[in-house]
Amino acid sequence: MKWILFLSIILFSSAARSQDNTWLTHWDKYSKMKSIRAKFKQEKFLPSMDLTLSSKGTLYFNKPDLLEWTVTSGKPIKFTIDKDKVTLFEGKTKKSEMSLSKVGKAMVGPILHLRGWIKMDVDFVQKNYDVKNIGKRLFRFTPKDENTFFKKIEIKLGLSDPISKLILFETSGDRLSFEFEESKITYER
Repeated sequence: MKWILFLSIILFSSAARSQDNTWLTHWDKYSKMKSIRAKFKQEKFLPSMDLTLSSKGTLYFNKPDLLEWTVTSGKPIKFTIDKDKVTLFEGKTKKSEMSLSKVGKAMVGPILHLRGWIKMDVDFVQKNYDVKNIGKRLFRFTPKDENTFFKKIEIKLGLSDPISKLILFETSGDRLSFEFEESKITYER
């Protein structure tokens, strides 16, 4: 469940603070999104075991408070955050549901962090990340806090999809890689 939550944190970002402020152009576009539905392919690389785990699924987000992350290949799971309710399904069976106030201490921080990304809060991003433009439509996020989930995050912005690739470099040395396609976006009026 940890990787689902952390991926969600990153999905809606385009950048944080940088010297050239290139990210602001992209952020403006994303901040006007109302909803997005996309397919994804994900891989988790475990270097200590020289092992790559792969899966596919769909993502649905409806601003400001609904996020659904569904893995459809392998063992199907679905993780949702809807306002203050966190739910986990295995297949169609609800395995867990609780209010944010009852989630364990280890998960409260990541979920609250996720809310900043979901709401596309530029102040939140600037407060928590530095960003560097490292290539054409490619940004690297570096957390300002040493006690964080990831060493760094790299996001490749797509031409037709908002984000085409996302790589999360975990503090453990593991790496999560996601490719998004077939995004359907609605914008606020």
